[in-house]
Amino acid sequence: MNCSKASNRLLGLIGLLLVLVADSGSGRAESHGVPSIAAPDSLFDAGASANSTAPGMNNVVKALAVDARGHLYAGGAFTSVEGVPAAHVAEWDGRRWTSLGTGLDGTVFSLACDRDGNLYAGGLFTVAGGTGARFIARWDGRAWSPEPTARSRRSR
Repeated sequence: MNCSKASNRLLGLIGLLLVLVADSGSGRAESHGVPSIAAPDSLFDAGASANSTAPGMNNVVKALAVDARGHLYAGGAFTSVEGVPAAHVAEWDGRRWTSLGTGLDGTVFSLACDRDGNLYAGGLFTVAGGTGARFIARWDGRAWSPEPTARSRRSR
């Protein structure tokens, strides 16, 4: 990883951390319309590098996202979080980690949430929740589904 990528990742994590702890008293803040919760202590380590294994996780975290409810999602190369099986993606509700169905079969590199409460994961995987999903999938709160690529949407 070059310095530019490491610096951008560090700045992104610092920005997310600032949002997450903006209101440590109540654990939730509505700053600029972005909900936040107190992040689990196990997720951040001040001495960690961009590819460090987060405490409580058995491998690296590559992506973070926060949904409209203030729940934090982590994606990466991990398969468990604090003893909870979580195949490459997990949700933190402010109290505990949970898995998202059976998860994904490969590393997650990006996460995003939409206004409808869906979580999108992108990465090097071909199966999401037991269903074929090539590199991008959507979690609707109950199940994973493949997300058509931009190219296939245009051809419809």
